[in-house]
Amino acid sequence: MQHKAGMNKQLQIFLTVARLLNLSKAAESLKISTSQVSRNLSQLEKQFKHTLVQRSPQKVSLTESGKTFYVYASQIEETWLAAQEEFHEESSDITGLIKLSCPQTFGMKHVLPKIQAFAKSNPQIDFNVDMSSSLRNVVLDDYDIIIRSATQLPDSDLKMRKMLSYKMVTCAAPSYLKNHKTPQIPDDLAQHDNISNMAYTEANNKSVWQFYDKNNALQKLKLTSRFCVSNYEAQLQLALDGLGIAQLPNQLIEQEIKKGTLVSILNAYRTPEYALWLLHPYPYSVPKRIRLLIEYLCDNPSQ
Repeated sequence: MQHKAGMNKQLQIFLTVARLLNLSKAAESLKISTSQVSRNLSQLEKQFKHTLVQRSPQKVSLTESGKTFYVYASQIEETWLAAQEEFHEESSDITGLIKLSCPQTFGMKHVLPKIQAFAKSNPQIDFNVDMSSSLRNVVLDDYDIIIRSATQLPDSDLKMRKMLSYKMVTCAAPSYLKNHKTPQIPDDLAQHDNISNMAYTEANNKSVWQFYDKNNALQKLKLTSRFCVSNYEAQLQLALDGLGIAQLPNQLIEQEIKKGTLVSILNAYRTPEYALWLLHPYPYSVPKRIRLLIEYLCDNPSQ
């Protein structure tokens, strides 16, 4: 456990017990006796005139008052640690670990190059980078920064900032279009070999492709896919090999369009705007190393 020098001892003990729900383990973590843990909890409860922790030989649990108190105590802890990091007198270097999760395609193209540049300027910071697109367990896995691509993110307690925007382009290789009639309207895609992304595919293997029609109404087409893959790179390679039609981010394929290795189709039908979002779980005080990386990523998204 990170030592929180100078922070109220009883708060530290309460937070440790609340997280471990075990007095002996809390005592071991804090390197004090179990009796000291119990005594400090009792003093804290006496001070606030509420039972915070239900203690029995079988289990330890938080009372309703304890759950509320935990929220406030966590905020105090978070602010204290951020202040320590901000005003640390022993060294001007920024230190610590940053845990980050981002999707593979945009991670390789936009995020990893920025992390590399940031790391060179901050040699005392370490990084754990997970290339993943799932929003599941991002809080439970204790990430400091989560980057996700979406038109709209589901509601969560995470704080968010937009890094960049992009559009999806419907495209195919000239070799595919040579042997298949070029779609003139989105409904024509039902007669083609489609290359879809699993992120937008339902359980019945129907993939959702979105277009605005000429009346500016959003159409959501559910198409059967010949290929359904887990990332944009695989979609791109299959499209380049002439195996079907794909919808891909404009930033990923702009060079292929310029070279003529891919052809943009259905250009009269625009697609929704997507965004690359940066999320973090710090509601109050963001640790300095995290804050600096967030600013670096969001202020320099396309470099």
